[in-house]
Amino acid sequence: MIRDASEDGNDGTIIENYTIKDLDEDTIKRYRNRFSSRTPGHPWNALSNEDFMEMIGGINEDRRKGIKGITTAGMLMFGKGVHIRNLFDKINLDYREEIDLTINQRWSDRVTIDGTWEHNLYNFYFIVINKLITNIKIPFTIEELERKDDTLVHQAIRGAFVNQIIHADFNVQGTLKIIKTRDNLEFANPGSLKIDLESFFKIVDGIHVARKLFGRVKKDFW
Repeated sequence: MIRDASEDGNDGTIIENYTIKDLDEDTIKRYRNRFSSRTPGHPWNALSNEDFMEMIGGINEDRRKGIKGITTAGMLMFGKGVHIRNLFDKINLDYREEIDLTINQRWSDRVTIDGTWEHNLYNFYFIVINKLITNIKIPFTIEELERKDDTLVHQAIRGAFVNQIIHADFNVQGTLKIIKTRDNLEFANPGSLKIDLESFFKIVDGIHVARKLFGRVKKDFW
């Protein structure tokens, strides 16, 4: 109840006694490379990793309490897996493909916490998103003399994945789970809605109406 009472969420909460050394340097490097390629002239590109993390909210300072450290968001996004497990021991990350299974198979491909990768949310997203959009049909479209490979379906999948992550409650028992079958994607996360069901379904109904009015989602993409 205390967590849900905050409209701004708890991403900026400082995890005391954790510093930049507890974040994964390779993950930060990949993020910064992506950031600088999208915004090459941005002044933050010249900052140290610690200063950069502070600018994007991965590090925060509470001068009233005299503390400075990694935020919840910073640890979940960029942290070393061992620290994430210690701080958020109730959560699990799991992607499963269940396609062309044999009798003794439960899944055909899987990404989970198995020690083969630094399991923070940033890495989980970029490992899994490529698997999610594999085999999505891309109609031939030219935009500004270049082929456009990003369809509304790609955008919808990315949106669903990002929303799954940002609306999860990482302090309760549960799994950030995605199951991909031949004709279905299932996203599940732990936690509960911060709005009542009536308001939620009004939003969903509004999306359906918008789709009908504008024809933004076409069956042939699927």
